[in-house]
Amino acid sequence: IVSKPSLRIEKLDLSYNDIGGEGINAPSAQLLNSVRRLFENEDYSIIPNILLMENCGIGAAFCRSIGRGICNAFERNQIQSSDNTDGCLYEGRPSILRIGGNPAIGDAGAVALAAAFRMAVSDDNNGDNGVIMEELDLSSCNIGDVGAEAISLALACNPSSLKRLDL
Repeated sequence: IVSKPSLRIEKLDLSYNDIGGEGINAPSAQLLNSVRRLFENEDYSIIPNILLMENCGIGAAFCRSIGRGICNAFERNQIQSSDNTDGCLYEGRPSILRIGGNPAIGDAGAVALAAAFRMAVSDDNNGDNGVIMEELDLSSCNIGDVGAEAISLALACNPSSLKRLDL
């Protein structure tokens, strides 16, 4: 069996590109699937450590795709947990996600990300094994009380899942 070599890119900056859109300019299913698969890291060989998508018009649909990717990766890692004894369960995925300045994310996007962080709770709470992401920037994303509370509850369930949060 031949495996694909992985290439680790330090940073991918898609900020200030209008890739989100609404209505007839809404993101395509293919783009949303690509975002989800980036966090699953199943088919990709080039994965950025830092993913910047600030001020680019993304909304809750992107957060749902990211959340699905996190959950799918967690489920796969739970099955393969006997092989993974070191560090982050989500190695090979973006560890820093900056999506600030996208007001369309709102409470719905925050709730979607919080659900993923809540569902990806490890039974194994030693060291950094519960780390999902190093940093998440949701500043200026129109997140109100509902979204902030959802994130707070998710972090209470899995405190080691995120090391830095910017609301």
